[in-house]
Amino acid sequence: MSATGRSDARRDADHYETPPWTVERFLEFYRLPEGASVLDPCAANGELLATLKRLRPDLKLYAIELRPECESALAALEAAGIIEGYAIGDFFALAKSIEDEFFDYVLTNPPYSLAREFITEGNRITRFGNIHLLRLNFLGAQKRRDWTWETRPGALIVPNRPSFTGWGGDATEYAWLIYKDLSVRGTWDILSLTPDDVIEAWNAAARARFPEMNPKVRRAAKDALEALAEAA
Repeated sequence: MSATGRSDARRDADHYETPPWTVERFLEFYRLPEGASVLDPCAANGELLATLKRLRPDLKLYAIELRPECESALAALEAAGIIEGYAIGDFFALAKSIEDEFFDYVLTNPPYSLAREFITEGNRITRFGNIHLLRLNFLGAQKRRDWTWETRPGALIVPNRPSFTGWGGDATEYAWLIYKDLSVRGTWDILSLTPDDVIEAWNAAARARFPEMNPKVRRAAKDALEALAEAA
């Protein structure tokens, strides 16, 4: 889950896939311990977790997702042995029953407007690291300045701007922000470049899966709704 193009309305419950190449670059740099337990609390259909399992089959992966329509996909991943288990529901409600430091890591692509809340709860339920793919300018917000100073995440910058729907990005750089891991606290580095053809192949496949995310289609739908509202 993440943002769409600059002109699109951001909807936190929309489906935004994490491009596998962003996870590949992250794991080239950051080593998760053998057999670590990892929770994605914004799992959608489990694409990020499926990528993790492909790259690191030793990991024990878990999912939480808000939208009931994702349950069949997550159930299929569980049946295939890709994830250990999943829950459908609001993460913040479900987290009340999760013990402190229950998981080794959280690794997720959260909705930007709720990122601080996801990070705060992730810090509580993880032992070693709480990792979020976010716009790099998340670190520069005036209203979060003191909180960012206190939490001091490590930042692994993604040099290629990702698109989460295949229909273009939001004109900003992204980074994997790593909270709670004291070995990288307050440090930054830049990940390797991903070849353009790899990125475009994924974008083309995503466009085929999500034709409704075409900005022109979304703008037309928005205009139609506004016209109906004015007519009423």
